[in-house]
Amino acid sequence: MVGFDMNTMAVQWTEIADAAGGIAAVVGVVGGAAIAVLYGRKATANVTAEVHEKDGEYVLAARPAISAAGVFRLKFAVADGITVRTTEVIRTDTGLEDGQWWDGEGVFEKAFVEGGETLTTMVLFLLGQSFPGLVGWRVSFGVNVERMLFGGPGWSWADQAFVPVPES
Repeated sequence: MVGFDMNTMAVQWTEIADAAGGIAAVVGVVGGAAIAVLYGRKATANVTAEVHEKDGEYVLAARPAISAAGVFRLKFAVADGITVRTTEVIRTDTGLEDGQWWDGEGVFEKAFVEGGETLTTMVLFLLGQSFPGLVGWRVSFGVNVERMLFGGPGWSWADQAFVPVPES
Protein backbone atom coordinates (compact mmCIF):
# COMPACT_ATOMS: atom_id res chain seq x y z
CA MET A 1 0.00 0.00 0.00
CA VAL A 2 1.33 3.38 -0.97
CA GLY A 3 1.34 5.98 1.74
CA PHE A 4 0.08 9.52 1.39
CA ASP A 5 2.91 12.03 1.93
CA MET A 6 1.77 15.66 2.45
CA ASN A 7 5.27 17.07 1.95
CA THR A 8 5.60 15.47 -1.47
CA MET A 9 2.18 16.80 -2.53
CA ALA A 10 3.04 20.31 -1.30
CA VAL A 11 6.32 20.32 -3.22
CA GLN A 12 4.59 19.13 -6.40
CA TRP A 13 1.88 21.82 -6.17
CA THR A 14 4.52 24.48 -5.54
CA GLU A 15 6.45 23.36 -8.64
CA ILE A 16 3.26 23.38 -10.72
CA ALA A 17 2.37 26.89 -9.49
CA ASP A 18 5.90 28.14 -10.23
CA ALA A 19 5.77 26.68 -13.74
CA ALA A 20 2.34 28.22 -14.40
CA GLY A 21 3.59 31.60 -13.15
CA GLY A 22 6.63 31.39 -15.42
CA ILE A 23 4.50 30.51 -18.43
CA ALA A 24 2.10 33.38 -17.66
CA ALA A 25 5.03 35.82 -17.41
CA VAL A 26 6.45 34.70 -20.76
CA VAL A 27 3.02 34.92 -22.43
CA GLY A 28 2.53 38.41 -20.94
CA VAL A 29 5.90 39.68 -22.18
CA VAL A 30 5.42 38.21 -25.65
CA GLY A 31 1.84 39.55 -25.82
CA GLY A 32 2.95 43.02 -24.71
CA ALA A 33 5.71 43.06 -27.30
CA ALA A 34 3.27 41.99 -30.01
CA ILE A 35 0.81 44.75 -29.05
CA ALA A 36 3.62 47.33 -29.02
CA VAL A 37 4.80 46.25 -32.48
CA LEU A 38 1.30 46.20 -33.96
CA TYR A 39 -0.08 49.36 -32.34
CA GLY A 40 2.99 51.29 -31.16
CA ARG A 41 3.45 53.33 -34.33
CA LYS A 42 0.05 54.82 -34.94
CA ALA A 43 -0.54 58.43 -35.91
CA THR A 44 -3.04 60.80 -37.46
CA ALA A 45 -2.40 63.61 -39.92
CA ASN A 46 -4.73 66.58 -40.16
CA VAL A 47 -4.67 69.80 -42.18
CA THR A 48 -6.97 72.80 -42.15
CA ALA A 49 -6.63 75.90 -44.29
CA GLU A 50 -8.18 79.27 -44.97
CA VAL A 51 -7.53 81.92 -47.58
CA HIS A 52 -7.39 85.67 -47.07
CA GLU A 53 -7.62 88.39 -49.72
CA LYS A 54 -5.90 91.76 -49.55
CA ASP A 55 -5.83 94.20 -52.47
CA GLY A 56 -6.72 91.45 -54.96
CA GLU A 57 -3.90 89.13 -53.79
CA TYR A 58 -4.58 85.86 -51.96
CA VAL A 59 -2.66 84.35 -49.05
CA LEU A 60 -3.46 80.83 -47.87
CA ALA A 61 -2.75 79.78 -44.27
CA ALA A 62 -2.39 76.00 -43.95
CA ARG A 63 -2.30 74.41 -40.50
CA PRO A 64 -0.87 70.86 -40.62
CA ALA A 65 -0.78 68.69 -37.49
CA ILE A 66 0.64 65.23 -36.81
CA SER A 67 -0.36 63.30 -33.70
CA ALA A 68 1.56 60.18 -32.65
CA ALA A 69 -1.00 57.99 -30.92
CA GLY A 70 1.34 55.06 -30.29
CA VAL A 71 4.00 54.55 -27.66
CA PHE A 72 7.07 54.97 -29.87
CA ARG A 73 8.79 58.01 -31.41
CA LEU A 74 8.06 58.52 -35.12
CA LYS A 75 11.15 59.73 -36.98
CA PHE A 76 10.34 61.60 -40.19
CA ALA A 77 11.90 60.21 -43.38
CA VAL A 78 14.85 62.29 -44.54
CA ALA A 79 13.88 62.82 -48.19
CA ASP A 80 10.12 63.32 -48.03
CA GLY A 81 9.19 63.17 -44.34
CA ILE A 82 6.77 66.10 -44.34
CA THR A 83 5.07 67.60 -47.38
CA VAL A 84 2.55 70.42 -47.55
CA ARG A 85 1.39 71.35 -51.03
CA THR A 86 -1.19 73.86 -52.25
CA THR A 87 -2.58 73.28 -55.75
CA GLU A 88 -4.90 75.47 -57.80
CA VAL A 89 -8.16 73.82 -58.85
CA ILE A 90 -9.34 75.22 -62.19
CA ARG A 91 -12.65 74.67 -64.00
CA THR A 92 -12.14 73.98 -67.72
CA ASP A 93 -14.40 72.85 -70.54
CA THR A 94 -13.51 69.23 -69.74
CA GLY A 95 -13.96 69.46 -65.94
CA LEU A 96 -11.70 70.27 -63.01
CA GLU A 97 -7.94 70.31 -63.48
CA ASP A 98 -4.91 71.05 -61.37
CA GLY A 99 -3.08 74.28 -62.01
CA GLN A 100 0.02 75.77 -60.48
CA TRP A 101 1.25 74.31 -57.18
CA TRP A 102 3.41 75.46 -54.30
CA ASP A 103 5.31 73.37 -51.74
CA GLY A 104 5.79 74.45 -48.15
CA GLU A 105 9.36 74.39 -46.87
CA GLY A 106 10.69 73.80 -43.36
CA VAL A 107 7.29 72.69 -42.12
CA PHE A 108 8.38 71.25 -38.77
CA GLU A 109 11.70 72.11 -37.17
CA LYS A 110 11.78 68.77 -35.33
CA ALA A 111 12.78 65.56 -37.10
CA PHE A 112 10.42 63.40 -35.04
CA VAL A 113 7.24 63.32 -32.98
CA GLU A 114 7.16 61.50 -29.63
CA GLY A 115 4.45 58.98 -28.76
CA GLY A 116 1.43 60.86 -27.40
CA GLU A 117 2.68 64.20 -28.79
CA THR A 118 0.99 66.45 -31.37
CA LEU A 119 3.01 68.81 -33.56
CA THR A 120 1.20 71.71 -35.20
CA THR A 121 2.43 74.59 -37.29
CA MET A 122 1.28 77.09 -39.89
CA VAL A 123 2.55 77.43 -43.46
CA LEU A 124 1.76 80.52 -45.54
CA PHE A 125 1.41 80.44 -49.33
CA LEU A 126 1.39 83.62 -51.44
CA LEU A 127 -1.05 82.72 -54.22
CA GLY A 128 -1.33 85.91 -56.26
CA GLN A 129 -4.49 87.16 -57.97
CA SER A 130 -7.63 85.29 -58.94
CA PHE A 131 -8.37 84.55 -62.59
CA PRO A 132 -11.39 83.25 -64.53
CA GLY A 133 -11.95 79.56 -63.94
CA LEU A 134 -10.18 79.41 -60.57
CA VAL A 135 -12.42 77.41 -58.21
CA GLY A 136 -10.13 77.23 -55.19
CA TRP A 137 -7.10 75.48 -53.76
CA ARG A 138 -6.46 71.93 -52.58
CA VAL A 139 -4.09 71.66 -49.62
CA SER A 140 -2.38 68.28 -49.22
CA PHE A 141 -0.42 67.21 -46.14
CA GLY A 142 1.67 64.05 -46.05
CA VAL A 143 3.83 62.43 -43.38
CA ASN A 144 6.33 59.62 -44.01
CA VAL A 145 8.22 58.00 -41.14
CA GLU A 146 11.13 55.60 -41.17
CA ARG A 147 10.80 52.00 -40.07
CA MET A 148 13.04 51.58 -37.04
CA LEU A 149 13.50 47.80 -37.22
CA PHE A 150 13.96 45.39 -40.12
CA GLY A 151 14.42 48.15 -42.74
CA GLY A 152 11.94 48.30 -45.60
CA PRO A 153 9.34 50.98 -46.23
CA GLY A 154 8.05 53.01 -43.32
CA TRP A 155 4.55 54.25 -42.59
CA SER A 156 2.59 57.11 -44.16
CA TRP A 157 -0.37 59.29 -43.20
CA ALA A 158 -2.04 62.04 -45.21
CA ASP A 159 -4.91 64.51 -45.24
CA GLN A 160 -6.35 67.06 -47.67
CA ALA A 161 -8.53 70.15 -47.43
CA PHE A 162 -10.24 72.26 -50.09
CA VAL A 163 -10.48 76.04 -49.80
CA PRO A 164 -12.85 77.77 -52.27
CA VAL A 165 -12.12 81.19 -53.74
CA PRO A 166 -13.78 83.73 -51.42
CA GLU A 167 -16.83 85.47 -52.78
CA SER A 168 -16.22 89.15 -53.44
